[in-house]
Amino acid sequence: MDQKEKPAMHKTPEQIREMKTRRARRALYLVTQAVLCDLCPTITREVGLKILQERRTPRTSFTPTAMQAGREMVADPQWRARFEEWVDEFWGAHRHGPSWSRIRNTEELWPEGTSASSRRVVLHQLGAQRIIDGGKTPFGLKIRREES
Repeated sequence: MDQKEKPAMHKTPEQIREMKTRRARRALYLVTQAVLCDLCPTITREVGLKILQERRTPRTSFTPTAMQAGREMVADPQWRARFEEWVDEFWGAHRHGPSWSRIRNTEELWPEGTSASSRRVVLHQLGAQRIIDGGKTPFGLKIRREES
């Protein structure tokens, strides 16, 4: 059986600059939307500016208990459907995505007693499984839809 090697997916410096420019424009647009959003009074101009200036690194080490709880939640189709519906409704009402902290602190999304660490695991796993997208862009989080 012939196995074709996949070509290396190296980007040129120009492609990398272009990609970073698009991401920066998207971040600026979405932070502006959040600042202008009447439903998000805590996102002021000052907060928006601070968000754009910060460089955040996600936490990626979790306890085995949090990992197990997160895996179970991500595998639950009812929970996933409720989560996806909530994110879609948020976009519809706000014209921007929710922040990670907004998701983690929205109690109605989570089964009672879900730890903060398990909530982070869930978001990390949803991103790793490419169910959510836009995590690197402030207020850009959305549900990934299959292109048809």
